Amino acid sequence: MQDRDIKFDVLKAIGLLGIILAHVNPPTVLYQLRNFDVGLMVIASGALLSYTNSKKQPSYFNYLKKRIPRLIAPTWLFLAFYFTIFSLAGENFTQKVIIGTFGLTVGYVWIIRIFLIIAIVAPLIIRISRVLTKIQFLAVIFTAYLLHEVTLGAIRQIPRNVEC
Repeated sequence: MQDRDIKFDVLKAIGLLGIILAHVNPPTVLYQLRNFDVGLMVIASGALLSYTNSKKQPSYFNYLKKRIPRLIAPTWLFLAFYFTIFSLAGENFTQKVIIGTFGLTVGYVWIIRIFLIIAIVAPLIIRISRVLTKIQFLAVIFTAYLLHEVTLGAIRQIPRNVEC
């Protein structure tokens, strides 16, 4: 039997309940209370990854081979069911919406895209953190953040009507 720390399950359950609550139009007070839901899910997932990687060191590609299908398969299964049921009920979806949703670029599936990015990047960050001192690691993270901000600033300066 695998060692399991139930604290991570509790945190993820609280985050998931908050996400569900956000989509059922709760009273304002409850809506404000659940504002931490997505952040909690991301932080709990990252902490769980770090915790499990401290006990074993799986191959990066084996990890991705397991993790990506666990994110994509249920999402695509749900979307197939969703689009089928609503199409049968008379809803008209454009091809762009269907492809964009399955591509994780349209609609509420944006969080799955975030989890995919985390799945790809987090193991690399953990490995980098193990070979650097804390100060070096923080310097790398801070530099990456600065590069991100500079890149975003440069992208925002590009006129939108100009084709590259």
